[in-house]
Amino acid sequence: MGYSKDLGSGTVHRVDPRTGYPMDQWGHLLDPQSPKDGKLVPGWNKKGTILSNLTSPYGFLEYATGSTDDFVCFDYRIVNDVHGKRWIILHAARNSETAGFIEDAGYELVRLSGPLLGRTTLKDVVRAVYGLMDKVFNEVRHDKSGWNQDHRYFLRSVMLDAAKAVGIKVPSFSNREKRFGGSHIDKFLSSLMR
Repeated sequence: MGYSKDLGSGTVHRVDPRTGYPMDQWGHLLDPQSPKDGKLVPGWNKKGTILSNLTSPYGFLEYATGSTDDFVCFDYRIVNDVHGKRWIILHAARNSETAGFIEDAGYELVRLSGPLLGRTTLKDVVRAVYGLMDKVFNEVRHDKSGWNQDHRYFLRSVMLDAAKAVGIKVPSFSNREKRFGGSHIDKFLSSLMR
């Protein structure tokens, strides 16, 4: 079928009328293109077709916050829908070693193009990111040294890519600045919110 188990997979439940993308039963967008060859998977819009997820927070553990026992991992992806509009997918998964479970911790789809471009759109993205992250901050203490990153690493990465997506010129920042912050990157990101 053209999907990768490493990315996580789901079966098509319906097609999202906003984006034209297939969705699984939980409302998560699925990728109609095969990760193996980039071509459309045959039957991508038919119910029951197996497709890879566009986001996989627990698959890569790039953006995580919490301790070694209880943590939430995040992922995001910017996609262009079939109507020519741009969206950002924000996804979180929670791993609780103390309680022995892994669960979905939030999924947001925010539009990045249309009549409201620029700062208003970025504020909507930041609100959605904080909405996902607030659940974590209220329940789990972050171990900065354990994850080798600040708890705002996910927020910084999302903001920089969303700003690029809406046409704002973004300076080059090192991976260390994205992971731990600093006066240069924090000043730029603050300017985006004015």
